[in-house]
Amino acid sequence: MDVRYTEPEAASLPIGDAARQLGVSVDTMRRWERENRIQSFRTLGNQRRYRQSDIDALLTTPSSPSPTDDEGVPVLQDTA
Repeated sequence: MDVRYTEPEAASLPIGDAARQLGVSVDTMRRWERENRIQSFRTLGNQRRYRQSDIDALLTTPSSPSPTDDEGVPVLQDTA
């Protein structure tokens, strides 16, 4: 794993905030990082941070189908 330590950027988010913006779980964020779908950097305290620009890019890239319930009906996500 390529771990980069750096000073926190002004436009960076902790993993929980990034996950909320994307409508996914923290575990999904970690998996996406392993799959190189998104890149994080680490603070000196070893906490993941994600660049807002990377989050925005994922939000505008139609890379996965909309979530559905058990019957295949699309589920609306709360963006608030």
